[in-house]
Amino acid sequence: MRNQVLNILLRFAALLLPFLAASQTEADNLAQSLQRPMHDTARVRTFFRLIEITAKNDLPLTLQYADSAALLCKQLKRIDLDAELNFKYGALYKMNSQLDKALEVLALSRQQFEKTGNKARLCDVLTRTARVYESLGNDEKCLDFFQQSLQLSTQLQLDAQVIGALRGIGGAYRRFHRFEEAIQMQQTALGMAEQAKDSNEVRMIFIELSGVYLKAGQLDSALLFAQKGYDLAQAQRSAPFILANSLQTLVNAHAEKKNFEIAAQYAGQTTAIYRSLGQVEQLAPALIWLGLIHNNQRKYREAATALEECVELSKKAKRKRVLASAYEQLAVAYQGQGNYQAAVEAMTEYTLLRNEIVDEDRLKLLAEMDAKYQASEKDKALKISALEIGQRKRQLGWLVALAVSLAALAAAVFFGLKNRMRANQRIAEQQDALRQQEIRQLEQANQLTALAAMLEGQEQERSRIASDLHDSLGGLLASIKSHFNAARQTNAEEAVFEKTNDMIDGASTEVRRIAHNMMPRALALSGLKGALEDLTQDLERQGLSCQLELIGLDDLPLEPARNVMIYRIVQELSHNAVKHAQASHLLLQAIQHEGRLTLLVEDDGKGFDVVAARLKKGLGLSSIESRVQFLKGEIEWDSVDGVGTTVSVSFPL
Repeated sequence: MRNQVLNILLRFAALLLPFLAASQTEADNLAQSLQRPMHDTARVRTFFRLIEITAKNDLPLTLQYADSAALLCKQLKRIDLDAELNFKYGALYKMNSQLDKALEVLALSRQQFEKTGNKARLCDVLTRTARVYESLGNDEKCLDFFQQSLQLSTQLQLDAQVIGALRGIGGAYRRFHRFEEAIQMQQTALGMAEQAKDSNEVRMIFIELSGVYLKAGQLDSALLFAQKGYDLAQAQRSAPFILANSLQTLVNAHAEKKNFEIAAQYAGQTTAIYRSLGQVEQLAPALIWLGLIHNNQRKYREAATALEECVELSKKAKRKRVLASAYEQLAVAYQGQGNYQAAVEAMTEYTLLRNEIVDEDRLKLLAEMDAKYQASEKDKALKISALEIGQRKRQLGWLVALAVSLAALAAAVFFGLKNRMRANQRIAEQQDALRQQEIRQLEQANQLTALAAMLEGQEQERSRIASDLHDSLGGLLASIKSHFNAARQTNAEEAVFEKTNDMIDGASTEVRRIAHNMMPRALALSGLKGALEDLTQDLERQGLSCQLELIGLDDLPLEPARNVMIYRIVQELSHNAVKHAQASHLLLQAIQHEGRLTLLVEDDGKGFDVVAARLKKGLGLSSIESRVQFLKGEIEWDSVDGVGTTVSVSFPL
């Protein structure tokens, strides 16, 4: 017999280890991710996931995660995160048998979800609140909250929440001994769960049905559904907590059928799992079943051991009903061992506790009856008062009816005229506002037209000057050089001719450079792409390391004037990097994507104070920003002293 129990426990350990290992791996990965930088909202949601993973395996660690999440939620001041955290605290307090605290935080969570309008989550809060009242033994409140959850989830067409509410209502009906209604509710939930292929809900409904049939005395059906629930839990490789719940249902069914040997095996496994998980709320009742079974087997020593553990747990959790049941069975165990004094003491404790529970139930019932009576009396008083007020109103009604009618007619005429005047005034104001808006739009259009004309004129003038410098002055210098060469052939002084010739070469080069800066030929010949490549080569000749990245510029649909403006922006920014920033490396990017052109100019120079430069209108910032504004674009300056400067320009094509 002992070997059989050991083999069963080993098989269970083999089933549980993969689940525990997977959960631990995910928990470790999430805990490690908290060491890396992340947004506070993401950090809170990571804590939420850790709470879900560790809740049924390591409750103290779970509470630490919840407290860490609470500190972050306090800083973020987001009601949706606060609501979710209070919802999770409700579950943790319930698992730790702190049921009053669970109700407190769940009530707060319910208010917060109502404010945010998250009705789906509100259904979950109502269901969890019902489960807490179930643990408290307040079946009326439990049924009320399950019915609220069913009504709301049905309106929202949330099938999963509907199934859970139906299952909970069926459980409440079972405790009220309304067995036919309980079975009907569970069968309805079972049909929906099977249609939705929700195997978890199907398993839990099997367990609920087993409990109903057990209470109804239909033991074969109870055992059948208990076995179905357990088999499904094994097939799903369910979590240890779920396996223990399914096992407990089998324990109950086999014990009622007086299969005490099998029941004892399952009860030993159940308590071992609950104990390893630290599930006090479930462990204490499971120990009572184990003690009851051992008493029926006349294994009084084993029964006393289990029941004494249950007494200690129930005292710490302050669960009077469970404690009373434990003392009742403990008295039987002590009596079986011949320890009659201990048996009398245990029975005395049981009697005292039962009397306290009966008194509390009686007081609770009296309080509820008194509240209902007071509400009824108040309702009667309100009805009588309403009748009296109605009678007086009818008596006065006929006297004032005519006066009211005349006053209403006069008021209607007066307010009709007044409203008409107000409407006319509003129409006039709206028309005036539209005219003002049209005037402003015309003024803005005129300003833009003038600015465009000014900029276009500037560029035309620069083009003309560049052409003159190149065609006229450049040609003249070439002719002078030709004449000097001719003079050289006539044996003129060699040194004079050499120096003069060099000066003329320098003048020609300078003319070409000026002409290129004012109107680069590459811009006219090769477009913006070629001009930027030419500009990069010129900067490299000046000793600056340049990196040019062009994407999507081959078919850039731009007018020549806009091409020039874009080039001037890049040219001015590059000039600043060379002249003012004293940079050694320059990155130029031009990217066309989804109808927008983005320019990026980044140097490793000494940086500057952007705010101060804007106030001084230095570094050509004013000219650059004017061009960007004309192109209806956006510009961002990012400069760090001693690190460098990054300028980003973006505008629509």
